[in-house]
Amino acid sequence: SRRLKRVASEWEIHALNADNHQGAFWARSGRLLAAWVLLSSFGCGKKAQEETKIRREDRIIPVTVAIVERKTVERTVDVVGTLKGWEEVTIGAKKTGRVVKVLKDMGDRIDPGQPLVYLEDVDARLAVEQAERKLAADLARLGLDEMPKGNFDVDKVPSVAKEMIGVERAQMNLERQRKLMRDRVGTVQDLQNYENDWKAAEAGLRNAIVTARATLATAASSQSSLRSARQALEDTVIRAPVPSQRPPGMKDAVVFELTKKNASEGQMMREGDAVAELVVRNPLKLWTTVPERFAANIRVGQTVEIASPAFVDRRFQGKITRVNPSIESSTRTFQVEAVVNNDDGSLRPGGFAKATISIGTDAEAVVVPIGSVVRSSGVTKIFVVENGKTAREIKVETAIENPKEQWVEVTDPSGKTLSLPAGSSVVITGQSQLADGSNVIVQDASKNDKKTSARVAKAR
Repeated sequence: SRRLKRVASEWEIHALNADNHQGAFWARSGRLLAAWVLLSSFGCGKKAQEETKIRREDRIIPVTVAIVERKTVERTVDVVGTLKGWEEVTIGAKKTGRVVKVLKDMGDRIDPGQPLVYLEDVDARLAVEQAERKLAADLARLGLDEMPKGNFDVDKVPSVAKEMIGVERAQMNLERQRKLMRDRVGTVQDLQNYENDWKAAEAGLRNAIVTARATLATAASSQSSLRSARQALEDTVIRAPVPSQRPPGMKDAVVFELTKKNASEGQMMREGDAVAELVVRNPLKLWTTVPERFAANIRVGQTVEIASPAFVDRRFQGKITRVNPSIESSTRTFQVEAVVNNDDGSLRPGGFAKATISIGTDAEAVVVPIGSVVRSSGVTKIFVVENGKTAREIKVETAIENPKEQWVEVTDPSGKTLSLPAGSSVVITGQSQLADGSNVIVQDASKNDKKTSARVAKAR
């Protein structure tokens, strides 16, 4: 057809170069020839397209297939987070003083209650001695060597006991004088004198009791001052804290490790100044955030598998212990805390970690071989063989992938379980040549493997 077009063009050019009468004849003839050529080319092209289409439809593509399976798969949520110590505490000075001795440095292991730093204690010791002497003086006024326990009977105080004896004597004299008055041998003046003596003795007893109680209160105050002075002396020794709660499931004793030392000998520490930073790194806590869409799936007690960049081939196990009930509006995520066992001390606080949270299992997940999934132009699909001879294209989304066993879970584009008849065959080789509706012939994959092995051996 291209040759005929070229001839027609040459014919028309020749007509233009002829005289008028002959040119008209040649021009008409050229136009007729050109029209015939165009009609012929159109017919030939259409026929060629139809023949190509027929050949394409009649073409049978050899493929190998595998059976679509349904497996029980574990549903997980992949997140990233930061490892924290079970306890991370900054130890501060309770009193102002000069550092005289530092016992621990970075990396040292420290038991709860173990001393870390000693402050100068001269003033504190003098305060304790002064408080002890004052308490002893107050107790001496009460005739005691130590503070009584429980309710104290002030009648045992010597000054009170003396006044009680005076009251008894005055009361006896008064009774004797009253008897003399009844016998008409006494005088009214003597009776009044004895009554006044008895009243004075009673007042003296009450005063002695009040004085004893006041002295006892003063002794109690002195005892409190002594305790305060002793506590101030104790505070010159800065110690590691003693946790009130043990980590869940931990049988060994809690051990701190010093991560930062802030005190040096001779340094003047003020009240509240940081002395050292400690951490408990067995177990560790993983702090991570989970997208809002998984809020209904995350619960306390779920298992967590943790991977650290420092240990490529190792996984650590943990459990969720806390779930924040509130969602952060700016990120649409919520915080989750998991406890991770770290008996051998491999993991370190502050490190980055990837975590996989197990949220349940699905017994009806559709899985296909990894090689059966075709990705092209942003579309993920598989080809299923119908009636043993026709390939049908199905658009899918991939979910859980198992590279070790060479299978991947597929769902429909909305994420729901893929609806496929039991025993469906999915194309695993030859799918790159397929389109929706292609004719196929299913070959035995084992024979193809044998032929391939034979060709490779022959080539060698």
